[in-house]
Amino acid sequence: MTRDELVQLVAVQPVLRDLDCRGLSLTGLSFGDVMLQHCDFSDSDMTGLKATGTLFQHCRFTNTGLDHAQWDQVLLKQCDLSYAQLKGARWSTLNANGCNFHQADCGGLEADLCLLEQSQLTAIDWSQGKQQSCLIKNCDLTQANFRQQQLELCVWEQLITQDIDLRQARLTKSYFSGLDFSTAQLAAVYLLALQLNHCCFDQQDLSGVSMNHCYLMDSSLQGTQLTAVEAAHTVFTGAQLFGVSARGAQLLGANFNGARLQQCDFSEAQLTQSQFVGAELEQVIFDQACLDYADFSHSRLRQVGGKHTRLRYSQWHRTKEQQPNWQQSDRLGCSGTDAERLVAEQWSERRRKT
Repeated sequence: MTRDELVQLVAVQPVLRDLDCRGLSLTGLSFGDVMLQHCDFSDSDMTGLKATGTLFQHCRFTNTGLDHAQWDQVLLKQCDLSYAQLKGARWSTLNANGCNFHQADCGGLEADLCLLEQSQLTAIDWSQGKQQSCLIKNCDLTQANFRQQQLELCVWEQLITQDIDLRQARLTKSYFSGLDFSTAQLAAVYLLALQLNHCCFDQQDLSGVSMNHCYLMDSSLQGTQLTAVEAAHTVFTGAQLFGVSARGAQLLGANFNGARLQQCDFSEAQLTQSQFVGAELEQVIFDQACLDYADFSHSRLRQVGGKHTRLRYSQWHRTKEQQPNWQQSDRLGCSGTDAERLVAEQWSERRRKT
């Protein structure tokens, strides 16, 4: 098969099968509304390939040069793109199902409205790229490199993320579910308005990371370093924080409702207007922290306290404390159990039982 023969076939036939195009120079080629099945483009140079409305099924692009390719409304089914070169490529409304991108070089690749499902992205290099409104589901991202990636309005779920690299990545307004980041590289990652429900950050060092307005509901943070983290209005509802160091953390308005905190250190942290409603705290230190207007209603505290802690106007409605230790703390305006609220809650509880 030569380049000229391929161009002629693409122009006249809507379906092409079993083409051997290995090692060809196919730079600047264009594919339109055509179906290619069981075609082999391995080791070819397809730099700048333009494909619109094209279906590739069981095709091979192993070690193929696809730098600066522009793919729009392309469907990839069971294709092999391992070791392919896709630097500076642009994907728009691309659907890849059951594909292999192992060690593909996708540096600077921009993807918009794309779906990657049941695919291998192991050791892929997608550094300095962009994802906008993309869904990655049921994929293996082991050792994938997303360093300095910009990701917005995306969904990642049911993924293998062992040793993934997200250093200096910027992840905003996206939804991640059930992901394990315990072995990820997260230095200087930037998170904003990100949902990280049921995710694992055990033993991670997130010191100094910016993660404002994020949601870590029912997530696990065991042995996690949150020193000087910026997490204003971040939600930790139902999360497990064991052995967490959050010294000097900026947690204005953070929500720990229903969370479990054990052997944690929030010394010198900013926790004004934070919420611990229904939370369980054991051996938690708040030395010189600011907890003004914090709400500990319905929480259970055991061996919790701090020295020189600010607790002004904090709420302690129906709070159960065992062995509290608030030494020389400022409790100006603190309120305990509110009688009228207690009556209302007891009435509501009786109604539920009946």
